[in-house]
Amino acid sequence: MTNLFRSTRIKAAAAAASTVLLAGTGVTLGAAPAHAAKSDCPAGALCVWTQPDYRGTMGKVYGNNNDLTIYYAFNNVKSLYNNGNDCDVAIYTGKNRSGYSMTIDRGDAIPELSVNSVFYNDIASNYWSCPWPA
Repeated sequence: MTNLFRSTRIKAAAAAASTVLLAGTGVTLGAAPAHAAKSDCPAGALCVWTQPDYRGTMGKVYGNNNDLTIYYAFNNVKSLYNNGNDCDVAIYTGKNRSGYSMTIDRGDAIPELSVNSVFYNDIASNYWSCPWPA
């Protein structure tokens, strides 16, 4: 066996081993990140995106949440959509429904938050308010 052949086999084995290791961690090299769209927001969810016009990484939540700061997308909000089934949703700059608030009516969307908005990059909690049955 020549040194060249041995060297090629060692490089191939190392590449295969690194692929297996990366596959176990969920890391993919060289792949473009997935980009969501407004139409990807499931019914009943408050969805946010890390880029204007419903692009970038999408984050979604259902129900009331006292701490959204643990989610990447809610710390980098640039656009949002209330795809709730029956409810308006209030968003807050602070945890536990504190700080500034804004209500987004069911079906309403904001394609681009202003950089001057207190919610730009930061939605810390939310609360759904539903109409009472008649």
